[in-house]
Parts: sequence; C-alpha cells; structure tokens
Amino acid sequence: MALLALIPLGIAVTGGAFTAKKLMRLKVYFKSLRVDSFSLGKLVLKINLVVENPNKRPMTLNEVSGRINYGGEQISDFSLYNKKIVIPARGTATIRDIKFRVEALPMVNKLLNIIQDKALKDFLISGSIMADGLTFPFSEEITA
Repeated sequence: MALLALIPLGIAVTGGAFTAKKLMRLKVYFKSLRVDSFSLGKLVLKINLVVENPNKRPMTLNEVSGRINYGGEQISDFSLYNKKIVIPARGTATIRDIKFRVEALPMVNKLLNIIQDKALKDFLISGSIMADGLTFPFSEEITA
C-alpha cells in the first residue's frame, strides 16, 4: 500500500522540478541590419535577430534588451518589452525591426559608409532575452 502512494509523488516531482533544469539556453544570431532613417547627426537603424530554441518545448519570448558596440565602443542600446513571440520547439523565430539610434556625427558617417559597402565587421551585439520567466544572456559578433 505504501508503494502505491509513492507513485503519484514520483511522477509529480519528475514532471515538475526536473523539467526546468533540463532547459537549454536560447541562442541569438544576427540576421540583418538596414537604415531606417537619416537626418543631420542622427541615424536610425533596424536590426533583425534570429532566436533559436533547442528545447523540446516551445517558449514565449517576452523581452529583449542589449547594446551594440562598434570597434570596442558602445554606439547604442535597444529594448523591446511586452512582446509575445512564440519560438517553436527545436525551431527558430525572427525578431524583426528592432530600432536603435546613433547620434554622434562622426560615427554616423562611418556607419553609413560601412553599411553602404556591406562590410560589417567589428560590431558586437550583446544583451539578454527573457522567455517564460527565464533570462538568457547573448553575445554575437556581426559580420557580413
């Protein structure tokens, strides 16, 4: 009789507590970068990121925040809040049109030339994504 009472407890513990520990880290990859708008001394760019979910269950992305560095110097930051982007199990989802602004005139001219030549290098995007209440850090070099 005591053995039968332990079976549901074992199932509950196995189904709940151990599942969260088996989650693998979501991975973030750079997809594309383009100019959204340009005015004197201000450049607004849009970046697209791909999030890969290596887990056996889908996850819902709620928040993305980070920084963009060029040549070792931070040039901008970005954030998206209150999103509900479903990342399928063992699949990917694209986060489109994340806007960020660059305001230093010498940096704006340099970035415009780099984007026009399609020679993205020395860029680093880093930050964190939140999905299903868990935070996953990321860091990705941008090359093209």
